[in-house]
Amino acid sequence: MTRSNPLAELSLVNVGKRRRAIARRSLVGYGFVFPSLCFAAVFLYGPALSAVYHAFTNWDGFSPPQFIGLENFRLLAGDPVFLQSLLNVVKLAGWGVLVELTVPLLVARLIFGLRSFVAQYWMRMVFVVPLVVPTVVFVLVWGFFYSPLGGLIDALLHGVGLGALARPWLGDPNTALYAIMFMGFPWVDGFGLLIYTAGLQAIPDEVREAADMDGASKLRRFFRIELPLLSGQLRLLLLLTVINTLSTFTQVLILTNGGPGNATILPGLVIYQDAFLNQQFGYASAIGVVVFALTLVVNVAITRILRPVEF
Repeated sequence: MTRSNPLAELSLVNVGKRRRAIARRSLVGYGFVFPSLCFAAVFLYGPALSAVYHAFTNWDGFSPPQFIGLENFRLLAGDPVFLQSLLNVVKLAGWGVLVELTVPLLVARLIFGLRSFVAQYWMRMVFVVPLVVPTVVFVLVWGFFYSPLGGLIDALLHGVGLGALARPWLGDPNTALYAIMFMGFPWVDGFGLLIYTAGLQAIPDEVREAADMDGASKLRRFFRIELPLLSGQLRLLLLLTVINTLSTFTQVLILTNGGPGNATILPGLVIYQDAFLNQQFGYASAIGVVVFALTLVVNVAITRILRPVEF
């Protein structure tokens, strides 16, 4: 007959107590997270799944939806307004990526190179403070700049003797989309500036000192050492810029409502018009599904191609 080991039994009891204590603490943590999960399920994932379902239906938002299969997607393939919106958003996304990956990075590097930390702080503040300005105010100010009735841009052109170049910038189909692109000049995004600054500050001083000892110039050090080490920040801002451009339409809605004609129409604005103005919620849901699929494909491609460099 085997004798029990009191020490082993005591050890098992202690292990059981520790596991129960950990389980209780985990349960409390899950209890705090549970309300957020419920809100996300109801207000985020619920509408998304509803849009996927209604993309295959004919639905006006009130009557019971009628299942029509792929008919909405077939109509999308031949919809000139939607195709024009895709072309416009590609142009905006390309311009936004070009600006976001160059101008804030250049300004961040110039500020980071200042010898005085106080000067660095205040220079960053100059570009970050505009982030608190509401988007509507920002757009309306630029609408005043572009106004053909005493707008600032036309006034400047007349003041320097180039009045012949003045035009209704947002009312001309040839210039409306490019006027939207020009908004925000000089394009120093405060959020991007902070992201790049954090990336520059995270680079160890030993790396820069080693480059200086090898005789590398500041320009060579930036392109050969600092820029590769900022690949994580570049990828983040690239993803956010693409997602924001594909989904937003606030500026266009306020300034041009997609006009003149369809010169500035965007997918987000098409969704808004079809759903809330034309009561074609099923068709609008199909557009949303297509835009989501395009966004997902682009983001996966960016994530796989541009990988962050580790120290």
